[in-house]
Amino acid sequence: MGKRGGARALGVLGLLAGLFLGGMLLYASIIKAADMSLFIGQIRGYKVFPALAPVAAYVFLWVEFILGWMLALWVAPRWSLLGFAGLMLFFVGVTAYAWSQGNASDCGCFGRLASRAPKEVILDDLAYVVLAAFAFWKAPWVSSSRGRWMIYGLTLPLFLALPWAASRLPVDSLVTPLRPGYDLE
Repeated sequence: MGKRGGARALGVLGLLAGLFLGGMLLYASIIKAADMSLFIGQIRGYKVFPALAPVAAYVFLWVEFILGWMLALWVAPRWSLLGFAGLMLFFVGVTAYAWSQGNASDCGCFGRLASRAPKEVILDDLAYVVLAAFAFWKAPWVSSSRGRWMIYGLTLPLFLALPWAASRLPVDSLVTPLRPGYDLE
């Protein structure tokens, strides 16, 4: 593989990284929206801004949802990736502060589906920032509307099929012990 082929491969990896981050944000926002009272309680438990927890929960939910769609559809990817990195760094700061005060017991990242310690949350979010930086510098920036519609056409079926296929994927057992029909109570 020549120099040009290597750059192209890195570009594809950068694009896939951006699409992954968008999908992850969409997934996180949908899971949180399914149980807003839990998410509000988790934010309140951090005791960083407990009185604003309900407002913050809805703001975070919508910011994640909008950024997720922007990345998933590769709309304004540079701004979307910068917004994503800023959001993750904000979450790292809030988690680190709450942890230092002894208030970060459970992460609200994925609702009830994933319980992670503050250290894991901080390391994961920092890894996502690195992935966003990689996508920012290596992903191809599609300027033509034809190229953009090609990306939409390729990714939209994947995102539409994901809810149907998620429980059938072999990696599901690595992420969560939940199965279809599992009672969350």
